[in-house]
Amino acid sequence: MTQFIPVQLPTWRNRCPNCQKLNIQRSGKTASGNQRFRCRDCAKVFTQPKPPDYAELALLMQEIVARRPATAAIERLNLSPKRYYQLLHWCAIILTGYSRLLESLCLPTNFLALQSESYVLNLQSGLRVWLITSAESVSGYQLLTTHNIGAKGTSRGIYQGDVDNRLDTFAERPLTDALKKRYQQLMNRYHFEDLQYGASKGWPDAPLIQPAPIAYAHFQLLRLTYSNKEHIHHYLEQDSCIRSAAIMGVVDEIAQQQAEIFYLFAHPDRQTAFLADGRPVGWWKDRWFSTPFGGYCPITERVQYSYPFQMRDIHTNQHYFDYLSVNLNSKVKRLAPLNDHLQIQRCRYNFIHRATEAPPAHYLNMPTFKTSEALLHAAYNAYVDAKQAHK
Repeated sequence: MTQFIPVQLPTWRNRCPNCQKLNIQRSGKTASGNQRFRCRDCAKVFTQPKPPDYAELALLMQEIVARRPATAAIERLNLSPKRYYQLLHWCAIILTGYSRLLESLCLPTNFLALQSESYVLNLQSGLRVWLITSAESVSGYQLLTTHNIGAKGTSRGIYQGDVDNRLDTFAERPLTDALKKRYQQLMNRYHFEDLQYGASKGWPDAPLIQPAPIAYAHFQLLRLTYSNKEHIHHYLEQDSCIRSAAIMGVVDEIAQQQAEIFYLFAHPDRQTAFLADGRPVGWWKDRWFSTPFGGYCPITERVQYSYPFQMRDIHTNQHYFDYLSVNLNSKVKRLAPLNDHLQIQRCRYNFIHRATEAPPAHYLNMPTFKTSEALLHAAYNAYVDAKQAHK
């Protein structure tokens, strides 16, 4: 299965790389001075390398901001390829840990609204990657992005699609006519969850995985962000593949009436696309209601919910995808660096001020920063403080 981007809230404490538990003890040092640890649960012995100096990471961040490919950055920084990728990974670890720490402190505890959407990212290697991302919808803060590139040795669920059966954004009026065409596209699939996005092959050592199991895994990982929340709203793009995965992700909360799931559809004509409220559409007889942006459909309950929803922008995730298309290093050709770049760019998007607007973290009362170097400096200091506290 794919090597997923972790969503858990790290304590920056040393974990056993074998069983992921924290029950470890010191076990001497290596010849190079790195601390050796032994897991009390599985007896695994491992080392935890010392973090690099902040100055090294700051220079690397400048290359990331400048969007320079790895070969150019390695030459400019006079690094070996091995050292470059070590620094890249450390940068991702430190920034991700900092963001998860702030999320554990600042995400609302009584009510959490999430907004999920998929996207196809085109890399210069010719690889087309299917992504699914989920944001806190009031702020647009990106919580989790999962892709469909599998780890080396993956043999099950390989993507072999050759057509593109993603749903089109029809502009027919009234809204029901546009929705009927979208439901007909779902009916034309071999299976409702058989989401394909055109022909694409993975890297030689990293095959592509079918979107459906990736969506299921994504929503299971997402559970870790709302395990202590009293009530959840989840807003989805209209696709039966994502619908099924999202329902399974909150099936217990739905049974306890602690979660609701909704389809959202942004009609190109917005307020001119009115329909009779509650009209059933499609094979599932889903009931759709009008909104200023188009329409919504309550999936978990057949009743109308009050509008507006708890969201700042219907296009929250599309803004993030646009950002990734510009800022992500599209020349990456290996799985581990891609994971690191996605983590780093998620943090930059969430915390760095842009020319015309505050970053999503601002709306959650988290710290925000004018530069990526300032963000990295704060995250590095928090990492050092946490390691000192856990000595």
